[in-house]
Amino acid sequence: MDLKAFYRSYLQACNERRFDDLAEFVADDVEVNGEPRGVAQYGADLRDFTEAVPDFHWELRHLLVDGNWLSAHLWDTGTSPAGRAGMIQEFSDFAVERTIPASSRSMSVIINALAGDVLMLAFLTWTRLHGIISLEIGGHLAATGIGAAALFEAELETIRTQAAQLPPAIGS
Repeated sequence: MDLKAFYRSYLQACNERRFDDLAEFVADDVEVNGEPRGVAQYGADLRDFTEAVPDFHWELRHLLVDGNWLSAHLWDTGTSPAGRAGMIQEFSDFAVERTIPASSRSMSVIINALAGDVLMLAFLTWTRLHGIISLEIGGHLAATGIGAAALFEAELETIRTQAAQLPPAIGS
């Protein structure tokens, strides 16, 4: 199985809102945040989410495959229900047998609850730094030739810049 093509097909189905087709990609016994969801509920959750954030889009930036392990770096973009446009960097790595575990999508659902700039910045900070740490712990970052410390510092600088752009009552 060509895991890169498989994952790209999965993302295409998500971006085209073909959630009824997810059984071809997602395991029947999928768990989200440690709780059993099943592929039908997983698809319904994505449908509900994209109805709340109609312009949401998953953009693949980097994809690494090592045996049956897949690591993906995505830029998730959309406008929150509160009207705030944003981008979330998503980092996922998992073993693929026949289908993709849906844990990689579980954090995106949180954007539904985002109402304020501070919460958005906190969420973006957590996802960025968690992703870097996950890639480093999994040994996937070294294969890119990018130093973990340099990437970490670059992300912190991006976060500082975003924080400086918040309204003064929130950013100070």
